[in-house]
Amino acid sequence: MIKCDISADESVVCAGSSDGFTYIWDSETGELRSKLGGHFGSVNDVSLHPLTNIVASASTDKTVIVGEF
Repeated sequence: MIKCDISADESVVCAGSSDGFTYIWDSETGELRSKLGGHFGSVNDVSLHPLTNIVASASTDKTVIVGEF
């Protein structure tokens, strides 16, 4: 895990990883809800939208991906 964020309602936690994926877990159960790919480098920053199920991730491959989970 490189960088993490928690939703405004504290229901989900997301983290960027050196494997190029963004992981999203249910904060209450610890269950993995989503594994979002698309990066070819380490995900070094993540940010959850405060109102919707959208996450933005930035990578060392110089891309930003915005997606739903």
